[in-house]
Amino acid sequence: MAQKISRSVSRLFHTWQARSMHRRCMAQLDAHLLMDIGLTTRDQLRETEKPMWRA
Repeated sequence: MAQKISRSVSRLFHTWQARSMHRRCMAQLDAHLLMDIGLTTRDQLRETEKPMWRA
């Protein structure tokens, strides 16, 4: 049971870490690159302002 909880917590931590990294990378994209992937600067701002625990 404790091992299962530990794995779940570890998985959650890694998910949060990945979201944080992806949002930091997204924050660095300029408008031209955002347009290439179908996003606006407003989309970028909305996504990068989310806390790491929000999907």
